[in-house]
Amino acid sequence: GGHSSSTGASQTAGFGLFGNSSGASASQPSLFGGFGGNSSFTGASQAAGFGGFKGGSSVTAASKVGGGFGGGAAATSASKSSGFFVFGGSTSGVEASATKVAVVGDSRGPRPALGTGAAAGNMLSFGPSTTAGNKGNSEMLGLKQRLNASETKRKGLEETVEDLSEKLAIALSEIETMKAAETVMQDCIAEPVIDSVSAHLLGEEREGRKTSSISSRDFADHILQNIDDWASKNGDNASTKIARDLFIVVAGINSPKDGMQSRVRESIDSLLHALPDVRNESERTEAVVKALAVVDEEMERAARVGHEDEGSRRRHHAASRAQLLSELLQHDQLTGLTSIRMLTAIREKVQQHIKGLKEAIKTEEEKIRRERQESGKENEFNGGAYLLGLLKMYGEMSKAALPYLVSMSDELDIDLFALTGNEWKALFEMPEMPHVHQLYVDAVATLKKCKIAIEDKNDDEESMSVRTTSGIRSIFDGKVPDGTSKHGGNEALFDCLPHYCHHVANVQCSEWCTEMRRQWKWLDEKFQAGIELESKVDEALENSDDVHYLEDLKQELRQNDLSHRNHVKALKKKIRELEAEIDSD
Repeated sequence: GGHSSSTGASQTAGFGLFGNSSGASASQPSLFGGFGGNSSFTGASQAAGFGGFKGGSSVTAASKVGGGFGGGAAATSASKSSGFFVFGGSTSGVEASATKVAVVGDSRGPRPALGTGAAAGNMLSFGPSTTAGNKGNSEMLGLKQRLNASETKRKGLEETVEDLSEKLAIALSEIETMKAAETVMQDCIAEPVIDSVSAHLLGEEREGRKTSSISSRDFADHILQNIDDWASKNGDNASTKIARDLFIVVAGINSPKDGMQSRVRESIDSLLHALPDVRNESERTEAVVKALAVVDEEMERAARVGHEDEGSRRRHHAASRAQLLSELLQHDQLTGLTSIRMLTAIREKVQQHIKGLKEAIKTEEEKIRRERQESGKENEFNGGAYLLGLLKMYGEMSKAALPYLVSMSDELDIDLFALTGNEWKALFEMPEMPHVHQLYVDAVATLKKCKIAIEDKNDDEESMSVRTTSGIRSIFDGKVPDGTSKHGGNEALFDCLPHYCHHVANVQCSEWCTEMRRQWKWLDEKFQAGIELESKVDEALENSDDVHYLEDLKQELRQNDLSHRNHVKALKKKIRELEAEIDSD
């Protein structure tokens, strides 16, 4: 560069910069970092060699390894390692080097020629030193690490300040809210009329108030002025009307404005009629608040359990929401404002499913009625036949309703199966739902009963009927196992079991669905194991004459949870025959 500045002139070896003006970071590696003619030269070189040649002014941090030449002024911290650190013509070199230093020349004399020594031992090699380079690299690495540590600390401090700022803003907001609330309360409970009368009759003035006028109540008056508009915006309902009247009484009871007390009396009269209902609503609200607390606690507990999978968490949340919905569906809650609004919103959200549910239930009812007509028994009264017809109808209704109930549970993320039959009746406004619900309850109870009979190896007739592969096969086919009572209730129930389990295969938001799936899977595993064992015994009966092997199979059959009486008898018979042959031989 001839006259102007050159920045970053070179990235490799050689002469980084010739010029008259400033050069910043002229060179990065070895040899001559840069030559500056008249002006300052800053950070001329980062590696070994000559950090910079300077004609007129200061050289600042000219080199990190092999020094710098300064002709006229001060050189500050010019070098950190060996080589030529500072050649200063006029002014001193301050902290020029941490190791060897050679100062050559005077304030006005010529600068020493390159490649020649000013005095023996005063001038070191121009070439880069390996040791010096390693030391310089180490120092650079240390500097970078310190810079990184400082940056990390700075970011941490920024985050702390940001957090404190946020907390301060929240605290200030809370203080302002408290001040505003306190001002409103003071306005409402103030007694300006009494103060004014006292000032007139007794000559007692309160500080800041005039004797001749009634003091103002800005906040309370603002409430009275705008309460009607606020109430109308929030809807014309009983809760809003009660809140409006209460505000008018609280803000207006001490108002000195003409005509305001007649307005207050109107609100009081309205409240006198509504207060019994208000009290009941308060009790209902208290019950809902308690239910909310239970739900929040349950959901927090589930969130703290880290080992739960997504399906378990979803079931817990859905069950918690069902608890809250259950409270809203209680008889004394149904007329409450919260229940009315929430149930309306829920019904609107799943209205298509509810419509489909009602149509499906109606279809099954009409089907049963048509069958009675076709059989010619419509006008006959037979109590037993009538009850059987009802059980069959409710069974078909439960099968038709299940897909809709599953879909609504999934869409609402509420375990509807955790509700009772009467709660279903209130939610869907359908009188048939308690009977449908009972079948779902009986279904899971029946599967659990079968499991207990198998695990405990109960030997009563009903238990034995399900402790066989043929009995389990009957359950899978929707039939009552031989040995179990075949009354109409059981026939309707066992007919529903395969249907239920098919429709709950992938449901994650219901504990009932999960339990049905779990019990059905367990029963299937027992069935498959039993079939496999019986097949092995059948093959042995056909092909094996090994008495010891047959004895082992017999023992295995007896240890199995299922009962295999026929196979045990067959093995005993063959073993006796084989033993008889052995004895005869």
